Amino acid sequence: MQKALTTMNIRLKEVISQIHGASGLKLIRAILAGERDPKVLVEMCDSRILKTKKDLVIKSLKGHYNEAGLFALEQAVTCYDFYQVQIARWDEQLEEVLKKISSDKPIQDYNKKPR
Repeated sequence: MQKALTTMNIRLKEVISQIHGASGLKLIRAILAGERDPKVLVEMCDSRILKTKKDLVIKSLKGHYNEAGLFALEQAVTCYDFYQVQIARWDEQLEEVLKKISSDKPIQDYNKKPR
């Protein structure tokens, strides 16, 4: 995602530490939905970002949106979303394995002081 944004001269990464965080993804998804106005986009950010970096975010969103960059961004977001689903599925599997392993053993009270 970062590379696609950079190729369009959108410098969001320099202002928001995690473009895959809540504010970053809101902005990216809005861009992919067709929004280009930096003043509209910035309002999608978390209030903490708005307090400290609003002007910088607006400035960072003034890029050169083009078909190739937007396509690359869309592909990157699609891959990101796919991997998030896969990670969640692995987490579920891991949870099941841990439940099976721990069900065979008595529950230990780690807060209990030894005698």
